Formats: sequence, structure tokens, C-alpha cells
Amino acid sequence: MTRILLAALMVVATFAGASAADLPGVRLCTGSAKGNYFFAGSVIAQQAKGSLKVDVIETAGSIDNLRKMEDGACDAALVQSDAYGVYKDRNPSSALSIVRAGALYKEYAHLLCNKTSGIDSVKDLRSNKAKLLTGDAGSGSEVTWATWIKMDKDYTKAATDRIGGTQAILRIRDGAEAQCALFINGLNSALMKQVNEQAGDRVKLVPVKDGDFASVKDPGGNKVYSAEDIPGSTYKALQSGFFSSAVPTLAVEALVVLRADWAEQNKRGLDELSDAVLRATPAIKQRVDG
Repeated sequence: MTRILLAALMVVATFAGASAADLPGVRLCTGSAKGNYFFAGSVIAQQAKGSLKVDVIETAGSIDNLRKMEDGACDAALVQSDAYGVYKDRNPSSALSIVRAGALYKEYAHLLCNKTSGIDSVKDLRSNKAKLLTGDAGSGSEVTWATWIKMDKDYTKAATDRIGGTQAILRIRDGAEAQCALFINGLNSALMKQVNEQAGDRVKLVPVKDGDFASVKDPGGNKVYSAEDIPGSTYKALQSGFFSSAVPTLAVEALVVLRADWAEQNKRGLDELSDAVLRATPAIKQRVDG
């Protein structure tokens, strides 16, 4: 009896191992380990467990993700909706073709300026009276700025520097070396809460409204931005005074994209990934929207 039982267990183990080995797999490029993209990738991997092996890869963000996809290091990635166009512009010989698996959430353009800067609208940046911090090279905000200056060359008149994060906050709060900074974040993200609480006495949220931006499309013909409002009093200090009402801005989508050739050759993997993305979206939005 013991031998029969052991033999049966070995058969079960063999079939379980074979089943796990037969699962489709996908290498998913995300972002920094502390960021929303890496978190989103981890939630997707958890939701896919048992049906799809998801290898979550830490990266430098959207542009790095697209580069890794083209190099064959990743099959899928999380990217900002305006990143593909910027990547193709910067790599004109690129043969990378991607397909969208789905949108996860919206991120908003937060244009923040020192209250003494004289910048009351994004269009005021078309002069050189203020320096704009556009974020680290390849970051979401730097990608968005690159898209904006492509659509309206007058924005190239703005003095810029590729600085982001808390360093950018400190500089625009001081207002001496730089007066404005662009951040692409979810509403009430941890960073935006930090700006509101620690710099709201000197920094304001500035409207982003320019018809040229609304017409931007990616190389696949998809609309890149949507016109949105940051609701009044979302950031009590940053929207004080004149800006206490809703502030118009643009939003980009955080997308899950795949190499077109991988998607064509891995129908089962595509289906399983799409299903995992759908199930993961509520938890991801909860994190992004605070």
C-alpha cells in the first residue's frame, strides 16, 4: 500500500511540475522599485499567478522600457501614453512595433511654479522669464515636455534643466535658480501631497491648457492626452487664492504594451496577461490615487 501511495504521489508531482513548466511567460519592464510602475507590475504578476509566469523587471521608466523591448530584453512594459512617440522621434531607425494590452490609470500634468515667478499659465513658459525643471532624462515629465515642445516650437524658448523629485521641489520653493517644475503624477500622490504640505506657502499649481497639445497622437494614431480638471481644493495650499477652483490640465494614461511580434506568437499569454491586468487595475488605482 505504501509503495502504491508513493507512486501515486510521484505521478501527481510529475503532472504538477509539467503543468507549471507549461505556463506561458512574459518579461514585464516597469520602473524603479519604489515607483507606481513597479508596484503595478507586481500586482499584475500576483493576479496572473497560476496561469502566466510574469517576470517583473526594474527599469529607469518608459523610454528605457521601450529600448529594452526593442533589444529583446522585455516582451511587455508599462509606459506613459506619450512615450512611444518620443521614443520613435529619438530613434528614427527603430523598427519597434507595439500593441496596447490595456490602460491602467491616468496621471496628471502638475505644473508647479513659485508664486513670485509671474507664470500663471503653461503658455507663459514660451518666454524665458522662468526656468522649468523637466525631470530626470527619460522620466515621465521629461517625455511629456519633449512632446509639448515638438507640438509648439515656441516652448523651446523656455530655459530648462533635467532635474526632478524632491530636488526640484526644493529649487522651485526657493525660486532663485529655478521657478517652475513639471510632474506627471496621479492625483494626491505621495509626492504631490509632500509639495502641498511642505512648499504650498511658496508654490502654486498652474493651469495647463494649450490647444496644440490636445491634437497629439502616437505613431499608431491613438490620442495621447485628455483634457482634465484637477478638482478644486485637491491641494489646499497649492490651489489657494485664485487657484482654489478647479485647475485645467492634461492627463496621460499608464499603458501596458507588448511587442507586436510577441503578442502575435503568444495568443494564450496575451489572453492571460490581459485578464491579469483587468483584475489588477482596482488595487493599482487605489495606490496611485492615494
